[in-house]
Amino acid sequence: MKRSSKHMAFYYFIFLVNIMFTFVWVESFCLPRKHWRQISSRIITPTTQFASLELQEIQQRINQAAQHSVNVNSPQQVSHAIFGTPTHSTSRAKLQQIIASSSGKQKELARLVLQYRTLQQHQRRQLSTNDSSKRNNDNNYDDDALTVDRILDGPARHAETVKSLFHEDFSLMIDPYWKEPLSNIQKPVARALISQLNSRKCPTGYDPAAVPTHLLKTITTRTAPTKNTKSKLLEFVEEQKELYPQCILLVRVGNFYESFGLDAILLVEHCGLNSMGGRCRAGCPLGNIQATLDDLTRHNYKVAVIEEVEGTVAPDKSKGELKQRMMSQIVTCASPTYLYNLVLNDQDNRSSITESRPYMGVLATANQGYTLVEVSLEEQSVQISERLTPEAVTCRIRAYPPVNPLIYVGQRGKLPAFLASQKVKTIPSHLVEQQAVGGGGVERAKRVILRAILELEQQNESCMDDFRLLSSSTKSEVIQTKPLHFETAKQLGLMNDQAIPALVDSLVTNRSPASCKRFLRRWLLTPPPPHVADAMAIMVNYFQTKGSQSLPPTSYASVGKMVTLLRAQQASAFVYQELLQALDVALHLLKLPSSGDAQDGDFPLDAFMIVLEFETGIAAQPTSIQRRSLEVVSIIEGIISPLHHASSRTLDNNEDIDKMTDFGNVIPSAFWERNEADWRGRVRPSVCKDSYEKVQKSAEKLAKAVATDFWDEPDLSKVPDSKSKSPIVQDIFNNLIAIRDKDRPKDQKDRYFRPKDRNNKIIGNKYTTQGVQDAWDEYVKACEDARLNVEMALTNLSRRLCDEGHLPAIVQACHLNLILTTVTQHACQANHMGWSTVELVDESDVALHLRGVWPYWMGQCQAVSNTFDLKNMFLLTAPNMSGKSTVMRSTAAAALLASCGFCAPVEANSQVQRFDHVFVRGASSDIPTENLSAFGAEVLDIASLLCSGTTNSLVFVDELGRGTSPKDGTSIAAAVLEEMSNRGMSGIFATHLHDIIPLLKTENCDGIVNKRMVIRDDQHPTYLMEDGVCMDSQALETAARFGFPDNVLTRAKTFAKILDDGFEEENNDVEIDYNLVERCSHDDVSDEASNEITHSTKCMEDAILVASKVQGCEDEIPIKIRPKWTPPPSLEGRSCVYILAVPIRDDHSSNERHHFYVGETDSFLQRLSQHRRKKASKFDWSLASAAVFQIPGGKSDARLVESLVIRQLAQHGFDMISVADGMKLRPNTSSSQLSP
Repeated sequence: MKRSSKHMAFYYFIFLVNIMFTFVWVESFCLPRKHWRQISSRIITPTTQFASLELQEIQQRINQAAQHSVNVNSPQQVSHAIFGTPTHSTSRAKLQQIIASSSGKQKELARLVLQYRTLQQHQRRQLSTNDSSKRNNDNNYDDDALTVDRILDGPARHAETVKSLFHEDFSLMIDPYWKEPLSNIQKPVARALISQLNSRKCPTGYDPAAVPTHLLKTITTRTAPTKNTKSKLLEFVEEQKELYPQCILLVRVGNFYESFGLDAILLVEHCGLNSMGGRCRAGCPLGNIQATLDDLTRHNYKVAVIEEVEGTVAPDKSKGELKQRMMSQIVTCASPTYLYNLVLNDQDNRSSITESRPYMGVLATANQGYTLVEVSLEEQSVQISERLTPEAVTCRIRAYPPVNPLIYVGQRGKLPAFLASQKVKTIPSHLVEQQAVGGGGVERAKRVILRAILELEQQNESCMDDFRLLSSSTKSEVIQTKPLHFETAKQLGLMNDQAIPALVDSLVTNRSPASCKRFLRRWLLTPPPPHVADAMAIMVNYFQTKGSQSLPPTSYASVGKMVTLLRAQQASAFVYQELLQALDVALHLLKLPSSGDAQDGDFPLDAFMIVLEFETGIAAQPTSIQRRSLEVVSIIEGIISPLHHASSRTLDNNEDIDKMTDFGNVIPSAFWERNEADWRGRVRPSVCKDSYEKVQKSAEKLAKAVATDFWDEPDLSKVPDSKSKSPIVQDIFNNLIAIRDKDRPKDQKDRYFRPKDRNNKIIGNKYTTQGVQDAWDEYVKACEDARLNVEMALTNLSRRLCDEGHLPAIVQACHLNLILTTVTQHACQANHMGWSTVELVDESDVALHLRGVWPYWMGQCQAVSNTFDLKNMFLLTAPNMSGKSTVMRSTAAAALLASCGFCAPVEANSQVQRFDHVFVRGASSDIPTENLSAFGAEVLDIASLLCSGTTNSLVFVDELGRGTSPKDGTSIAAAVLEEMSNRGMSGIFATHLHDIIPLLKTENCDGIVNKRMVIRDDQHPTYLMEDGVCMDSQALETAARFGFPDNVLTRAKTFAKILDDGFEEENNDVEIDYNLVERCSHDDVSDEASNEITHSTKCMEDAILVASKVQGCEDEIPIKIRPKWTPPPSLEGRSCVYILAVPIRDDHSSNERHHFYVGETDSFLQRLSQHRRKKASKFDWSLASAAVFQIPGGKSDARLVESLVIRQLAQHGFDMISVADGMKLRPNTSSSQLSP
């Protein structure tokens, strides 16, 4: 049989492969390895080329058999070609089965596909072998040749690649700073790009001649490197990288920001961006610049952003055109907001900006611990905490990681151990003394650290006086709680430990803004002075129990971002809208009837001022704040459009609100929006009157030209409406309007010509006239002038607010909003969880008098409460899993919350004495990163406790000594407990080392009280604490409950009998008294209607009158909530019935009609928020007002009242949105009933 040439080619390929394997066998016996590499490389290369030709022929035959193009590497396409559906398997075994059992087209396609895949697999193996041989022949570092295995290997190859970039034998251009970031790259796609870097050619490592990975995998021969040419842009990037070697460069190129080399790799790693063409080049769109900067600054990188200078090119055009560029800003984690071109920002993107980090400085003082200085560049504030222990400094640094480097002032060469893991810049103490002659300790610390930070930021020292000083320490005879140690903060859920419930999450609701949680966490880590904590307690108590007035919506604007935008003159109209809202809230609070301590139910304004002054460092006088706030509001509202005013109501008839140009169907509305949307609605038209009039005139002129030339109708009023087909074609990208060729009048075609695009190129199939073109030029120029004037007006407004000294009032207003939001959110959560305020006392017979304390992470109905008086030290013994650690953590959290002025998970009438330290030491494991074993970590924390603890300290120690031998652990635990008792400390010491009990039966330990956890007769815990001693840890029973192996458990019991020491357990029974909640009764309600209400005027007051008569309490005034206002926190967690008055959407009549809705709930804040988010087509739920009646009888009575009110309102002719809940009365389980 005569064979085809294609079959002969395949056999020839198999023959060459056999020769190759023969050489492999010979090489193992005869040839040196280097000779084999040379021979094999000569054979493989032509074989690979031939295989590529064969693959092309097989692909053509597959396409012919399938009668369409088939991608053989796609299982779905292969399955569709063979079986007609894309769901069948196309594995090797399946294809062999088809070849053996089928015939015709299926068999031929299966055979070709299998042949193609086999040949392709051989080709890839040969290519890898060839590349490996060539790499091993070269003992030097090869800059231009890359191999597949170098890219695709694992972590070892990655470490080797990074190491080769910073080889000591090379003359490196890449700064060594980048070695650690490149070593920490994790994404495979980013690791692959590192292989393209060349540390000897460019400071960024970018090599234009490097071969991308995706091309390297498919090449069949080792081609010569491409010509190593650098563009003008790349040369510019290299120059800038030399100026900023430790910054990531982002260079503006048109509508993108691009980066090269290692900068691009970090963008791929941290920002989720893709490389360009597989090369070390990446970029982000213009609109995503802030999000990209957030991702980079979050990882503590500095980013240098370089902008284009609009309308410029390089003066030397002979070398190619290049736009001139300038350094815009170096963005860091200390100031992460990119302040460029934000004035006319169409939306507020600041919500995506990460919170700025502080600079920190630590000063070592003689015999007074350490002074911690925290500097916020955005807010221009300096927070100073004095006399801190090393553990307290460590806690603060770990809670809020600072900007690198941390400034340390002390003796050179003696860096404290707790700063060993930080990047530190040391300032010798003898230089500090010369720099800071004069001034107190706080002022000295401020100037020393601030001077070093301004030097790092390359800012002038003249701005040092602009920074406000905030001091956390006060000289007072009243005991103040010191900042927490790291272990204490960790055990109380303040350090983001997943194993311990977060304390802050229990203080506020899930919908609370992040700024509130940061505020609470900061207060708990560094408790405020006593008078500030007392003021906070007054405010929380007012909103939790007494506040019955609704509140305006607060602003969540970041103070630092707001001040930064104003100083940089980059505040947009949307920023001013938030600012006006914050000022409106501040003015509302200042107008409320107030008193000093809110005992009479008035608003505690004095308490607010105390907290405000502590938070801002600015004197807080209500009359001064009110006056200055009104001045700021007057200035802003005089410039900003009423659309952004906080007090704006109905704006339809306001002449000072500009609207988009509209000439009906003459010109598409999208064209007007394209030119006017970015500047209209920002300022009052009267501010830029000439520009607005010019735009209006030029727009009218353009509309007349279009109507005449394109519509052939000079009269604008006679142009057909939108139902008629428009001949106008809009080019959005080039901002043009034209007509098509077919729409040109046949007798006037000479008048029309093709316009040019933005690149000065003629556009095909679009035509315009000279009249339209001239009018268009005039209109676009007028819009550009208006945009510049609006931008100038906003910029001048920012400058005026700064120059006239209004920033302090703005700072106070923003902080007042934050304080109000935090307090109200906490009060709502406290009512919802059943928490109570705790009385703080200076002196008392007991350290803690807690009634019904329970775990902060559990609801009151789910937890078991404990009531006790804590005096001196409790020695707590109990079985495993009986709740002793929970009692300790709950007690410590309640005491800390009380010392900060917050509610705690306790019942009313609890009392806490002020304490100077709170220590919590829980059972922990080893810390390998600090070379500490579990016992080493224990004794280190206990040593700190004994060093700082005083008579006024509150301590909680759990299972001390379990990390060493029982004898030594018992001895140490007994000595520590005895020492704490002798010093007069108060707290709980929990242990399973029962031998400690007889050791402490001495006269020196009279202050130690034995406590135990109550266990039922069936060995189940009750989680209640009582007097007594527990000598049985019940470890074996606990192990059995958790599935311990039976054989091991049996053997353990045998050993337990041998080691039994004979201690008997004492039984001290405790009677527990549970209080029942009595239900309040209602008076009978008369069924007689209030007939004096007419059907013609139905308003909220009428509905309130009907609802009051239903309840039989006409004299009681319900709580009223205005549209968009927030209900008082005192309603949270209480049964209530509410009435909503909902206006009809787009109803602008003088007599506005409302429809009414009645409901009941135990969480009115959440329910009202749900109602206002409704998007119904008829009713405007967002403007609903409310009246709320509290129902003392609980949820059952509330449901009954709800049904009765719905029925009565419907009978009196009110327009009800829903009457479903009033169709039948719900059963009431209380003793008293309401009459319908």
